[in-house]
Amino acid sequence: MPATALQTLRKPLEGAVQRGLRRCLGRTGYEYLRAGIVKGALPSLNEPTTFNEHLSHRKLFAPPRNAVQVSDKYRVRDYVRERVGDEILTPLLAVADTPEQVDLAALPEAFVCKATHGSGREFVEFVENRSALDPEDFRHRAGAMLARDFGWRSNESWYGQIDRRLIVEPLLRDQAHGYPLDYKFFVFHGRTAFIQVDTNRHQGHRRAVYWPDWTRASLRLNRHPEAPPVPRPTPLDEMRRIAEELGRSLEFVRVDLYCLDDAHIRFGELTLTPSGGWIRFDPQEWDQELGTLWRDPERDPEALRALA
Repeated sequence: MPATALQTLRKPLEGAVQRGLRRCLGRTGYEYLRAGIVKGALPSLNEPTTFNEHLSHRKLFAPPRNAVQVSDKYRVRDYVRERVGDEILTPLLAVADTPEQVDLAALPEAFVCKATHGSGREFVEFVENRSALDPEDFRHRAGAMLARDFGWRSNESWYGQIDRRLIVEPLLRDQAHGYPLDYKFFVFHGRTAFIQVDTNRHQGHRRAVYWPDWTRASLRLNRHPEAPPVPRPTPLDEMRRIAEELGRSLEFVRVDLYCLDDAHIRFGELTLTPSGGWIRFDPQEWDQELGTLWRDPERDPEALRALA
């Protein structure tokens, strides 16, 4: 079988195996399995010490009270509006319960359609040329997004409580990069520990990690290829202020922001359990040190620089 065909089959096969294991082992057993594979040892989920263990503990035993709201692509807008205002929110073009309720003729040529109850590429449809769009094909793909489950396999149960809707926004573009860079602020108790920058998300995905002062950090997450140096965004201080305000009431949250044309800040999403709590750190010591930040609100994130 050609390599390209194997690559095409890989994801569906992995998903089928994971679903089968989840059914057989149940929530807790499956969590121990997945977390143990990442750690390389039996994880401590009842008394967590590492960052990944804290994420697993959050999923199984202690999700935040507002987990449903902050993970809902529609309702999180109220959370953002109440804390930092609505200037960073991308305008809404439509909100719909079914694909048939989306009036394609009223939309601009370029837009993005998202399902409110999921996260990742499988829950987003990018449209760059509406005139060439097949309406039936769009409705089929949007319906598939609404029907697709998210959170059960990864034990992020709050996603299952989100009302399934479609939201439509203008497609964000950046003059220098095309699709804008994705700035992900890892915020503990309202303080930024580091910033992950994802480039070329749609082709040739690469990643860089920076300290809050924009010094490059020697960290790789989930084995992604490293990105070349990324210029410091001009409004970095304001981006950090926004991220920390959005994360102030939580032990940890990842705040995703965009910076269009190095000037205009836009909100992306809030993530309570990045990578489902199964992050591969290189070097591994970061997992333990970030766990310390979770447990101790007084610990200065600058202590992480000892790992550099």
